[in-house]
Amino acid sequence: MRKPIIHEEDPNLEYNLWGSNYLKYKGELFTGTLIFDDTNPISYAEYKNGDYDGENVSYHKNGKLAEKAIYKDGDYIEGQEWHPNGQIKFDSTEGKQWDLNGKLIQVNGIWLYNNGNPKQRRIENGCLYLSPNGDTLFKVLYNNSGDFKNSVEYYDENLHNSYNQLLLNEYGDLDSLFYNTEWYFWGWIWKLYSEDENKTFIILTDLKKHINNSVSQKASELIIKMRENAQKNTWKEYGGYHIKNNS
Repeated sequence: MRKPIIHEEDPNLEYNLWGSNYLKYKGELFTGTLIFDDTNPISYAEYKNGDYDGENVSYHKNGKLAEKAIYKDGDYIEGQEWHPNGQIKFDSTEGKQWDLNGKLIQVNGIWLYNNGNPKQRRIENGCLYLSPNGDTLFKVLYNNSGDFKNSVEYYDENLHNSYNQLLLNEYGDLDSLFYNTEWYFWGWIWKLYSEDENKTFIILTDLKKHINNSVSQKASELIIKMRENAQKNTWKEYGGYHIKNNS
C-alpha cells in the first residue's frame, strides 16, 4: 500500500462532493492509501494528488474478494469483479460478465440471451435489437444533434413472433440497459395501436401473463388506458420517435 495510510473517517480528510476521486488531506491533495475497515480483509484505495492511482481493492462482507481495479491518474485502466460466492463477475480485460453460476451473460457491453446469442448488434450511428434467433426486431439510429430524438424502425412481423422473449430480462438488475428495450417496445405498442387496435389488445392481453412483473403490470395499465380515452397517436409521447415501418 502507498503511504501514508489513512482511515476513511479521519477528520482531516476532505471529500469533493461533486467528483468521485478528488480528495484532500489536511488541505493538500492526498497521496497515499485510504482504508475501509468495514470488511475483513480491509478494503482500500490508493491515491495520488487527490485522484485514484494504483490499486482499488474491496471485499464482500463474507470476506471474499469483491473487486480489484487499477487506476492511473484518476483513469480506470483495468479490473475484475467477483460475486459473493467467489464466482468471477466481470473482467475488463476480456470485456465479459458472468452470472452467479458462471454463465456468460455479456460481452463488450452486449447482453446475451440464454442461448448465447446477442440481444443487440452495433451499427454505424445506431444499434439493432435482435431476437434469440438473430432476427432484427427494431433498428435505432441515434440523433446526436438538434432535438436528440432517435429514429426507430420496427420490424413488425419479427416483433410479433419474439416479443415475449425480448421482454424476459433474464438478468434483472445486472442488465442496466434493459429499460431501453422496454422503452422502445412500448413505443411499438402505441404505434401498433394507431394501426390495429384488435391486434394490440391481443398482444397486451398475452403480456398480462408475462413472467416479467413490470411488463405484465404495464400491459394491464395500457389496456385500461387505451380502452378509456387514449388517442390514436398517443404513442408519440414515448420519446417522439421518428417511426418507420419495416414488416
